[in-house]
Amino acid sequence: MTVTAEVPLVCSAAALCAVALLLALHERTGRRWSWIVAIALGAGVAAVAAPIFVGLLVEPARSSGHALWEWSAAGGPTILASYRFDGLAEIGVAVGAAYTVAALFGARRMTRRHPLLPGTLLAMGLVFIALAVTEDLIAASVVLGVLGALTVLGTVAVAPLPATTRVAAYLAVGIEFFVLAALLLSRSGGASFRFDAILPTAVSPGVVLACSIGAALFAGLYPFIPWRYERGQARAAEREPLRGVVTMSAGAGGTLVLLRLIGVTRADVTTITLPHLSDGLRLGAVLGIVAVVVTIALQRRALPRRALAIGASLGGLLAIYPALHWSHLVLSAVLATVLYASAVSLALPEQWEVVRYDVTLAAVWTAIALGTPVAIAGGLFLLVAE
Repeated sequence: MTVTAEVPLVCSAAALCAVALLLALHERTGRRWSWIVAIALGAGVAAVAAPIFVGLLVEPARSSGHALWEWSAAGGPTILASYRFDGLAEIGVAVGAAYTVAALFGARRMTRRHPLLPGTLLAMGLVFIALAVTEDLIAASVVLGVLGALTVLGTVAVAPLPATTRVAAYLAVGIEFFVLAALLLSRSGGASFRFDAILPTAVSPGVVLACSIGAALFAGLYPFIPWRYERGQARAAEREPLRGVVTMSAGAGGTLVLLRLIGVTRADVTTITLPHLSDGLRLGAVLGIVAVVVTIALQRRALPRRALAIGASLGGLLAIYPALHWSHLVLSAVLATVLYASAVSLALPEQWEVVRYDVTLAAVWTAIALGTPVAIAGGLFLLVAE
């Protein structure tokens, strides 16, 4: 029997649909039949396990295919969207299924719930499956845009309006940085944006940095954390823990795209440099920072501690910029994210259900910055285990 790449994908998607339908049926029956929840839990386990175990049966020659949509650039050739079910896709589909199941069961426990929330969560899971197997940077950016839109829709139902607005802004800007990465990549004159067809020399430090910023905006790494942990802003306390798992699919999706692009370089990630900045540009940036801090101080007629601390940090970063590498920047963002999450969870212990997802993604980014196969495998396993 020949097993193609579509089989584990269909199995996982069908199991996710079964979970959503069974939980909806349980609500309709007045939550009297507990065996429905047990069956839904079994379907959730099947959704997570299908890409891993059924994926072992997929023949390497049948691990790719073409989608039913195509696009063409202005004056360029028509490109048919394609997908590939490789090892990273197996983990990606399992991760997307796991967080979708967790979100669906979390939504079930809410006493007040938006009627569109379960459907939105299911749609996010199905879109994530498509993202995990996409092997083209342009197509991945399009799918990320759809996933971001669904994430914002789901966040509306589980988070205060200010936090939802910040999520929407960060995801919109993140898409722009993925598009910027594709534009910078196109300067090399490559014939395709497929990850396996991109030349390692075409992935410049600017491409890596643009894609990294886009992925960080999706993942919510510091300073792009959309949450402001204030007790008075919560409209419904029971919905607050769910907001972390709702945005997790977008964070994991952006991280997977970054991981695929980093793999194209075929280089030690600790040697990836940052884009070159001349001494004149760095000096001009420092003077601009000083001007901003002085302006804020004159407006407030007091020493702005926060602006001064941020300005000093940016000035120090520009001073040592020539010695920095991409991995240094990632590890700094990860450290700041973990410190921020630790401070929040210590001050507000009930917020741990939200901040733990930031910590999980920070651990995955640490593994990517280290670049060793064992570290990356451990980071991906942590995504599923969480």
